[in-house]
Amino acid sequence: MAVTMAGGDAQLTSHSHYDVVVVGARVAGALTAALFAQRGLSVLVLDRARLPATTLSTHFFRGDWLIRVIRQSGALPDVEALGAPHLVCEYNYENGATEAVAGPPQDPGDVGWCWSVRRLPLDEVLLESARRAGAHVLTSMAVAAINKRAGRVTGVVLADGSSVTAGLVVGADGRRSTIAQLVRA
Repeated sequence: MAVTMAGGDAQLTSHSHYDVVVVGARVAGALTAALFAQRGLSVLVLDRARLPATTLSTHFFRGDWLIRVIRQSGALPDVEALGAPHLVCEYNYENGATEAVAGPPQDPGDVGWCWSVRRLPLDEVLLESARRAGAHVLTSMAVAAINKRAGRVTGVVLADGSSVTAGLVVGADGRRSTIAQLVRA
């Protein structure tokens, strides 16, 4: 692998190959990268932003979904340490009622609770989890194009002109996904 590490982030030094390139390094991308890297695959995570960085976003993590994945990634103790309270009930105001009806949280799964964690520290913890799992991280680098062969995506071209080949390219880059646009999803 032709990569050097500087300040915790990868810097490509020439044409590189990875088993998986994950475009987008926030919640979905960082967790995806951590899970692939834990299985022994070489993983590069890319994000156009310099992370951690603020973003306008709200989120609600169901115990049966995202919290389970955070646990599988090994990041649960670090996310717990951020101090977000466990959401063990939900209050609903139905049909214009002035009194709330308390009920269980949505899809609490086997953990029994849901979460809402501040985005900035969460992104930082999850990205560090991906690094610990062995993923290389390159922030402040946008994807400019994709490489294709026989109709299959085989890598990405970065904004600096460097090329990265991969067995799999994952677009986890959000609502206005560059990858989705480039593959015309």
